[in-house]
Amino acid sequence: MNQPASRSFDQVWTRFVHHLGMYSPASVATLQPGATAEQIAKLEAALGFALHPDVRALLEHHNGTAYVDGNAVEGADFLPMTYMLDPIDQILAGHEWRTTFSAENRAMGLGEETLYGHAHQWVPIAHSIDAGILFVEHRPGPTYGHVIELGIGSGAFEGTLWGETLVEFFDTLTHCLNSRTPFRGQTPSLRESNRGEKTYLHWEFDWDE
Repeated sequence: MNQPASRSFDQVWTRFVHHLGMYSPASVATLQPGATAEQIAKLEAALGFALHPDVRALLEHHNGTAYVDGNAVEGADFLPMTYMLDPIDQILAGHEWRTTFSAENRAMGLGEETLYGHAHQWVPIAHSIDAGILFVEHRPGPTYGHVIELGIGSGAFEGTLWGETLVEFFDTLTHCLNSRTPFRGQTPSLRESNRGEKTYLHWEFDWDE
């Protein structure tokens, strides 16, 4: 049985997109229409478990950012550390690898309770240009729903908690956009398009911190 979309997530996401649009309508324009019920059902069938209600709600609002020829469109990297929201096809593309990786780690003696022992229960919501992934924990227990950043570029091989929930994560980003304050050492700003005709949200790292 499918879980209902989170009303609180809907409210927080709507506020986030509103503030994102105040910075850059062009960044908002990179978001795709919401996923269909059939697409979400296909994802859950492949994963073997139901999506966290907030992940489902996110996909129902927008099925990630747009892709052209296998690459995210310019301006899609509007999350901190150049993260871009993943569409369902992108999430599915890495599922077999995560499942194999998880099984190999357990075969080497890692417990399923460890981060790398249950990679099959990570559900990525975004990826970065330097091979990082931002995922929501789906392992039942106290970390269920946590938003974890794990990436080469950030050096966060142990995993960094970006939010106890997606609601908290996007609420924090909205506050940062509204107050122009940093998120994990990066302050929201604008950058010009490579073509010079649009401006996109960009999180500028403060090297002095």
